[in-house]
Amino acid sequence: MKKLGENIQMLLIYVAIGIISACITGYFLYQYKAGLWKAQACSALRTALKQELQKRDSKDIYFATSGNASLPSDSIDIKKEPIKVTIESEYGKKDFIIPYEKHTHNIERPSNIRALHSCILEIPPP
Repeated sequence: MKKLGENIQMLLIYVAIGIISACITGYFLYQYKAGLWKAQACSALRTALKQELQKRDSKDIYFATSGNASLPSDSIDIKKEPIKVTIESEYGKKDFIIPYEKHTHNIERPSNIRALHSCILEIPPP
């Protein structure tokens, strides 16, 4: 009888080790796939944005910028604080706070090009 209890105890230990190793393996496989999915999403978004801007290329819009809201290149010394962007439209002036990470990981780094794209995309297509 004592041998049967030892066998069940060893079986439970093996099952626990198997479950833990399966969970760890699943976690790392998910992390790997999530990185691939993120890269595919970025690529698809860039392609879709370029296609949409090409569709709307025939529109003439007035666009003027002033100032410089670009950040310096990534270095250890700079403060990674959010930046304040002011947008003025037909509805009035509005201030937006953009987190540092969102600003630096944007499709277009220069803020004037991003603003131009926003204006073009705001106009409905023909």
